Amino acid sequence: MAESFFLSDEDYKTLITSDELDVIQQSDEETRQAAETQTIEEISSYLRSRYNVAGVFTGETRNAKIVQIACDLTIYTLLNSIPGRFVSDIRVKRRDDAIEWLKGVQKGIIIPDLPLYDEEDSKNPIRFGSNTKLSSQW
Repeated sequence: MAESFFLSDEDYKTLITSDELDVIQQSDEETRQAAETQTIEEISSYLRSRYNVAGVFTGETRNAKIVQIACDLTIYTLLNSIPGRFVSDIRVKRRDDAIEWLKGVQKGIIIPDLPLYDEEDSKNPIRFGSNTKLSSQW
């Protein structure tokens, strides 16, 4: 199986066996890649306001927690696409934990080592600072 744009088969090995991954992706790599695309967009929606999402998913170094969360959410998405939709309690808990972690990052409670926006990046609408203090006394 070819490597996807962000996650590889190796990334899933700590969470699921290769045979199980093949079953839940229904032996179709395109199904898995579609689920990964959905997952990356979901993660991006939580990170976009504070972090350079392009750098998170295309940078040379990948954050291990983001990889783990991406795997958890992709597995959950793939399990939901199977007829009968049996999703174990552990998968639901791991998905809920992943979303809680992402919400913590979004609120600024959790500060992961992710690439920030550049100073002149126009995608970040929030700028901190102030003008020079003026004095009205003569």
